[in-house]
Amino acid sequence: MEKGAREIIRMLKSEGKISVGDKATVYMGTDVYNHLMEAENGERALGKDLHPMTTVPCGVAIDAATEAAASDLTGVDTLKAMSFDLENPIQPQGLLTSSAEIVLIGRRHIEVAVEVTQNDKILLKGRVILVKVRNNKAQELSSVIG
Repeated sequence: MEKGAREIIRMLKSEGKISVGDKATVYMGTDVYNHLMEAENGERALGKDLHPMTTVPCGVAIDAATEAAASDLTGVDTLKAMSFDLENPIQPQGLLTSSAEIVLIGRRHIEVAVEVTQNDKILLKGRVILVKVRNNKAQELSSVIG
């Protein structure tokens, strides 16, 4: 089983900083989804209670958002909120492509537009709000804004 993204592409205006218009694309296979949908001996699917048809597209959308935020460099990596529409169901085969673009920067949060596609169909469109957390509190972002 292939774990994690196959490829991640970042398009950042300033390395280590966050700017409106920063983008990322994450390409991921369906191995984890297929594993969660497996059932043995007629039992319920392994991941049934995790709702893989929703959580896999949401997860890859969140991953693309954190990549657009250069989370490894900025620390902006904690999901505060997410809203989304599911347009089509995920399929067992076909590369998942998640695109993210930073559209708003607040004092303590960023808002990222996300879209997940598979086989030329939109699976998910939505918004992700991320924060940088230290000592259980969202931190001001002035030091990481470029």
